[in-house]
Amino acid sequence: MLQDQASSLRQLKKLRDYQASENFPSKDEFIANISRPTGFPTIALVVPDGVSDEVPPLQEWIHGLVGGSSRACIWDQAGLLSVSSLLPDCDQIFPTLKTVETDRGPLLVLPRFPDFRLLTGLPEIERIKFARNLFRTVGSISELWIVLRASELHHCQAALQATDLACIIAPDHPDAILKSYEAVKAIHLSGYFSTFGLIVLNPREIGEKTDFVERIKSVAKQFLSLDLVPAGVVLSGQGSENCINSQIRELVGAIDLKSTDFQYFLGERLLYPIPGDLGQ
Repeated sequence: MLQDQASSLRQLKKLRDYQASENFPSKDEFIANISRPTGFPTIALVVPDGVSDEVPPLQEWIHGLVGGSSRACIWDQAGLLSVSSLLPDCDQIFPTLKTVETDRGPLLVLPRFPDFRLLTGLPEIERIKFARNLFRTVGSISELWIVLRASELHHCQAALQATDLACIIAPDHPDAILKSYEAVKAIHLSGYFSTFGLIVLNPREIGEKTDFVERIKSVAKQFLSLDLVPAGVVLSGQGSENCINSQIRELVGAIDLKSTDFQYFLGERLLYPIPGDLGQ
């Protein structure tokens, strides 16, 4: 009996030693040790409600935004990649980058986290694990593009609020003006303070783009006192380098890398969530 107890105590000590060897910091220590600045720009692309079916698969148009940046990473939280079924669901604790081959070259993709909205319900140590592994995963990228659905913004606030630029993706659809305004309003009322952009996706005629943008800008100005920044047009299914959206590239290029703080702001809001950030 005494031998069995001694053996059990030794096993328990080994388990505690193993757990202690991971040496996880407290949340205050973790946040205090996050590198600042992040060192790469982070851009949110928000697809309005009610028109997402008009948005082609992500790989058909995202190259027009990232240009020739081979280390740009696409966090497809909206699940818009048509090959997403071929990508296993990303583990919520150990996110990994996937390379997706497209007609215009490979894309570096961080697949959708299906349980991202549940993250703040996990124990503190699990949230630290998630943030630590996410930051390691994106540590060597040049840009981070986070694709979100407006319908999921209420539980993606931690990611949205950490970005340096947010752009509404407005597809060619009769309801796009109203739905884009609703998305802009939701972001604005959430307290987002960085630049707002508006990207027109696949206009039937380029000449219609100006009127389309001006109407959305006018509504946002009238009802929200918000100045939207035109961020150009993006076309899907185009392979020419001439199809790269120069306006969005200028906006991204104007982001001061010394002010980029995606990792710090995301870590802070995951570990000290504001009520409603990642609600059920």
